Parts: sequence; structure tokens; C-alpha cells
Amino acid sequence: MAGQPRIDGYTSLERIARGGFGTVYRARQERFGRVVALKVLDVEALDDDARRRFERECVAMGGLSWHPNVVALHDSGLTPDGRPYLVMEYLEAGSLGDRLSQGPLAWPHAVRAGVEVAGALGASHAAGTLHRDLKPENLLVGPFGETKLGDFGIAAVEGAARTAGGAISLTIAHVAPEVLRGEEPDEQSDVYALASTLHTLLAGEPPYDNSGTLGDVIARVLHTPPPRLDRVPDDLAAVVHRGLAKDPSARPAGAAALGRALQGVQATHRHPVTALRLTPGSDEPLVPPPPAPVDTTAPPPPAPPPVEGPRRPAAPAPGGTMAPGPPSRPTPPWATPLIIGIAAVTGVAVMVVVVAVAIMMLGRYAGSDGTPSSASTSDDTPGTTAAAPSVTATVAVGAGPEQVALTDDAVWVVNSEDATVSRIDLTTDEVVATIAVGTSPFGLAATEGAVWVGNSEAGTVSRIDPATDDVVATITLRSFPGGIAADEDDVWVAGFDDGSVTRIDATTNRVAGIIDVGSPLNGIALTEDAVWVASPSAGTVTRIDRATEQVAATIDLGIDVQPNGVTASADAVWVSGFANDSVTRIDPATDDVVATVEVGNQVNGVATTGTKVWVANQADGTLSEIDVATNEVVATVDVGDTPNGVDATDEVVWTTNFQPGTATRLDPTPG
Repeated sequence: MAGQPRIDGYTSLERIARGGFGTVYRARQERFGRVVALKVLDVEALDDDARRRFERECVAMGGLSWHPNVVALHDSGLTPDGRPYLVMEYLEAGSLGDRLSQGPLAWPHAVRAGVEVAGALGASHAAGTLHRDLKPENLLVGPFGETKLGDFGIAAVEGAARTAGGAISLTIAHVAPEVLRGEEPDEQSDVYALASTLHTLLAGEPPYDNSGTLGDVIARVLHTPPPRLDRVPDDLAAVVHRGLAKDPSARPAGAAALGRALQGVQATHRHPVTALRLTPGSDEPLVPPPPAPVDTTAPPPPAPPPVEGPRRPAAPAPGGTMAPGPPSRPTPPWATPLIIGIAAVTGVAVMVVVVAVAIMMLGRYAGSDGTPSSASTSDDTPGTTAAAPSVTATVAVGAGPEQVALTDDAVWVVNSEDATVSRIDLTTDEVVATIAVGTSPFGLAATEGAVWVGNSEAGTVSRIDPATDDVVATITLRSFPGGIAADEDDVWVAGFDDGSVTRIDATTNRVAGIIDVGSPLNGIALTEDAVWVASPSAGTVTRIDRATEQVAATIDLGIDVQPNGVTASADAVWVSGFANDSVTRIDPATDDVVATVEVGNQVNGVATTGTKVWVANQADGTLSEIDVATNEVVATVDVGDTPNGVDATDEVVWTTNFQPGTATRLDPTPG
């Protein structure tokens, strides 16, 4: 075996790892004064054909260095003794394989990593490059906690460096059955390897026992049904199970499809949806489709619900490294901050009802009170007045009710789990119609002429005619539709995956404009001349000028606030803070924060009548009533389990309760 290489421009080589065909060194690249990872392949020489293949693969790998989830390739070449080498970015945090020494990853962390790697694989496949050796050890942790796919293309490069009779180093635990049968690897083989890797991250061990002889291991991979994943949400288990299908055609159709299925799991459980990065500036819709049936050759996870139809996690477990309270483990529901923000908006010249979806980063930021330095904070503690508003009706609706919107004669409720909208008659408090819409509806807005519903997994917006209760149009978007705001002329949709705001022309039912804001968006509301949209991950509220459709201002509330739902009137914009249990008041004339009001726990929906603000406190099962004149909480009302959406007029207030599948009516003027 050749000794430590000598390569001009690289010093201080320290061996840090050995693989099947190569050795990795920590080295200093003198020209740039940076530390790099230097991989030298263990091959004595390359013939002309192998050299060309090696150079071709290096070009392909270098072409992927733009991707934030691919370990960047800095350089390549041949050592003086003819051994090929690659110079890559050095990541000192190690790999997810290293993290497994401490046990399985919390499932939100694993899913986030899966989406990021799926994007990297999809970009690679589009460029004509396969990975061939995907495993936890090749998933490296970046400087900001992101997952980066390392040794990208290395298997292909190693193959190019082999003689015709040489073999490529593969990790049997993650090799697709068809490859073990002697077929050439392809994109679906990488999909299998990613699913196998996800199983390993979630279970702490590969899908198949690696004990016994090599023949024993291969036989299990070829013939044993994929095992069932325990202690993770059923829909996630179903996605991984499908990715491990023996038949490549039964797996998700490509890395992007697997990534979208994982995004669907995040959306279902109200976790921040990780961007699926396929191409720079891609306008391809990043919406997870409904899952295909799971391979039935193996015992499926117990009663897995369909990926379509968001639902609350059974419970989050502590220790997740990414937003929304990690896994669905048996802790009390909402023990960790979760989800949906609703916004109701009454405009000046037009009546605008806005309901916003807020897919929140779960987890509390300890040590911060979330109060902007420029704000005046209410010292009042939320409480109940002697003449508190009272609950006057509770109406059973569909499964998983999220948002609610009022028109003159109806209450509209979007039900995420059964993909319907319920219409309640305002005079009788009875459901008079149930309307099927698209997959996993979240956002909802209602005017007198139309009801608009955002279908997250379908990537569409449904238009309902309130005169007939029929869906009369379906508009396809490039993004996950989150919060929706509407008037008679335009519909504005927040994209909670790609940070865009889409304008739909209500007269033509066509997309008329897309404004890129940047960070994932949730709550959205309208005033006469502006669109207001919240980004929980960035901690900001953005004002878009309606006339120019340009970003006019960005107000930084702080990521410790996690701004969620948005509602607006002529002289005030109100933003719910999911993480710090508050509502922030912004002056739309100056873009200044003028007050921060403490309310209940895990704030979701927020609605204003102009004189009052109503806030849904999900964890407390309450609504808070804020007096706009004083910026003080004047009443706190028990409304039932997990209130989400809220909408209000001076005469009536309605909220949804996710867990029991109900909508609750309040009389805001008791006595």
C-alpha cells in the first residue's frame, strides 16, 4: 500500500478515515489558508480510459458544488505516483452515522435530513450522476446543522479508477435488491439507499440483520419483506416502507418524489417544511403528492393513515434537533409548541377574511421574553372578566378542522384530515353542506362571491361558489399553499415551502404574479394598499406593496417570537407569536411595533374586528379577547380542545377545535 501522499499546495496531512478504496486526510490548502478533506484513492495508476472517466466524474461532482446539501468539491487530480485524489470541504461536526452511537435520531431531525438529501440526489440525478453508496456515514453535518451528502459520486469515481475487472466498494446494508441481482445501479437504486438510510437513522440499525455470511445478508435483502418501523408516525413509516420496496417501480418515482413524500409528513404534523432544492432558482412545484399504496408483501405499519390529510402528532418527544416537537411519542399533546396560525382580516374599503396557516418551528427559545425593544409591553396578565363572552354553540364538523371564515350567512370550516370544507348556517348553527376539495387543505379565505381553499399536498387552490357549494376552479401553484387572503379582485397565497407570495386574479382564476420574499411564510393578511405576511423561521413580518407587488418593508420581530398568524384593520396589524405566547401590534403607517400583549399558551389563530382582537391559545383551550383601545386582555374564554382558527365580527366569534373536530360559537357581548 502506498504511503502518505505528497501533493503540491497541501500540507499538514492527518489521516482521519479509511474507506474501501481510499484514505481521507485532514489537510491544509496553502493557497487559500483553509482546512480541507483530502481523499486519495488506493489505485496505483489509471489507464487513459479510466483517466477520462475520472475527469468526467470530477466535473460532474464539481458541478453540484452549488447545492447547499452536497459536500463541495474544491479540487481533484493525480498524485505524483498516479493515484487520483479529491479535495472537498472539511466538516468537523462529523456524520449522522457518528450520531447513531448515541441512539436513533428524533424523527423530525431524520425527516429534515431526508428531504435535504433527497434534494441533493434529485439534483445529481438531473445532472446524470448517481451516488451509488448512500449511507449514514456519508451524511455529514454542516456548520449550521444542515445535512450534506458526502462522497457524492465517489463510488462512480472509484469505479472509474478500477480496472475493467475491478469492483466498486458498496455497503451491503443499503444496496438495492436489483443491484445485488447483478443489474446496473440507477436512480431508483439511490432512492432505495436513501430509504434504507432513513430507516437506520430512525431505528438505530439497518433494515436487515447483517449477521451471518455475506450470502445470508444478501438473501435477507432479496427475499425478506421490509421490516416495520416502530416509535415513529405511521405516515412516516409508510413512506420509508415504500422506499424499501423490492420492485423499483413500487418505490417513489425518483429522489424528488421521496423528498415530497417526506415534506408531506412534515406538513401533516405541522412541522416546518424543509425546502427541496433541486435546481438553482427552480420554479418547479415543491409539493408532496399523495402517497402511493405501500408494498403489501410485508406487514405494514399498524393502520397507517394516508399521508394526505394533516393530523396532529400523537405527541412530541423531547430531544428533537429541528422544529416541531420531535416525534409522535406518548407525551401530552402540545407538550411542545406546534402549529397552525389563523388570521382573519377586516379591510377598510372591503371586507376581507383571511385565515393563515402557520407551520411553526416547535421548541421554546429559553431565556427570551420575545419583546421588541421598540415595543411597549402590556403588564396585564391574561384573565377573565366578570362579564366574559360565553360559548353558545358547539358544532361537529369534519376531521381535523383548521381554519374558519365568516360571510354574511355562513361559517366556513376547512377540515384537513378528510379534505373537506364544512358550511355552517349562521342562523341555525347546523352544517348544511360538506364540500370535497384537494389533498390536505390548510388555508381558507372567504368573500361574498367565493371561498378559497389552499390544498397543501396537492399544491393547488380550490375556488368554491357559495351560491352552489361547488368547486368551480382549481388553480395550480408552484409552492405549498399556506395562508390565504382574499378580496373580490385578488387572492394572495403564502408559500410555506419556498418563501413566495402568489397573487391569483379572482376574475380569471389564474396566477397573475409571484413575489419572492425569501424565507418560508405562514400567516397573511390584507390592508387596502398592502399585503402582510409572517415568516416564523426568520422571525419577520413582510409588507408587500399591492400596487407594485414589491417588498416594501421587513419588520424583524425575532426568531424567539416565531410570528405566526396575521390579521389587519385600517390602523393596526396584529401578529401572533407562537413561541413567546404573545400578540404583536404593528402600526401600518410607520411599520413600527407599538405593543406586545401577553396572551395564552401556543398562539395560533388571530382575528380582529377593528375594536377587538381574538386570539386562539391552542395549548390552553382558550380564546383571549384584546381591547384595541388599551392593548390589554379583557377576557379569556374556555372554548374546548386545541383551538386553531378564529374569525370574528362585532356580533359573533367562531373558532375551530382540532382534536374533537368541532367549531365553537361565542357571543362576544354578554349581558
